[in-house]
Amino acid sequence: FKQELNVSISGSFASKLHRNDQLIIFMADHGSNNVLPSKNATFHFEADDSYITELEFYNLVKDINVKRMMINVDFCYSGNFLNQGPNIGTSWYDIPNSILISSSSDSLSWYWRDNTNIDGFAGSWFFHQFWNQLNQSESVINAFNFAYNYTSSSAITSIGNLQTPLMQDNLGIGNSWSFNGPDQL
Repeated sequence: FKQELNVSISGSFASKLHRNDQLIIFMADHGSNNVLPSKNATFHFEADDSYITELEFYNLVKDINVKRMMINVDFCYSGNFLNQGPNIGTSWYDIPNSILISSSSDSLSWYWRDNTNIDGFAGSWFFHQFWNQLNQSESVINAFNFAYNYTSSSAITSIGNLQTPLMQDNLGIGNSWSFNGPDQL
């Protein structure tokens, strides 16, 4: 993963991207705020038990030169990738051509392990709703707001109250960026 996002490695995925390309990065697995003494977020790769820190990830994606980039981070404590929260401070996330969406702030993210639950789907409570709305041609901001306000059949409150998803739109096109809108994904 780290090598594929590194534009300086010849033949990597990132090195093959062009200025007019659009890139969607979706990271889903486990996250923690207990690996590093600083309590900054880490994203874990279960396959080899390695991880990437928020700063390592930032330093890789900031060098990717594409027209637009939507970064989706779907794991516990993923809001730390935006450095937002009472124990974290202000955001340093300043990649100008991107929108970053996290499934939670500095907290756990909820998901279903399989589709035998009352909601009838497997995966992230937040991103399942988010992608479902994008598939119905909603804009990024409308999809985010729908998912944020969604209440699982097994919960007593919305996802926004449970895990506080975050979005930072450095492009300023969250209202129009969609699969079928004027700014197409």
